[in-house]
Amino acid sequence: MENFRSKNFNLVLYDEDKTHKKAIDYIIKNYDYAMILHDKDFNDDGEIKKPHYHIVIRFPNARWNTALANELEITENYIEECRSLKRSLLYLIHYYDENKYQYQLNDVEGSLKRRLEEIIKSEYDKFNKVNVR
Repeated sequence: MENFRSKNFNLVLYDEDKTHKKAIDYIIKNYDYAMILHDKDFNDDGEIKKPHYHIVIRFPNARWNTALANELEITENYIEECRSLKRSLLYLIHYYDENKYQYQLNDVEGSLKRRLEEIIKSEYDKFNKVNVR
């Protein structure tokens, strides 16, 4: 696993794992985040995937993924660099992927939910400007 620094991170965690449950509780209490439970996703074979949480975390300053993993007491393979906060937040509800289950904004929780709402409104406004002409 490659070490990297970032202000934003994407995590996939499983509630059935005690260490992940503990990490989720820590994130809720201490971080600027948006989180959703994906429990209606299917794999390529058409079978429903194991329920999992997608979490986007934002920090004011860059941090190492290894330091975040240590703080959350999880392994680094559950943490990815967030290259675009906007796209990561939109992914929570599968905004750009019509072939996947469309989760609702109400399914998202956390302090970054308001940022997601602003992004959706902006995308909606851009779409309407293009289609009004």
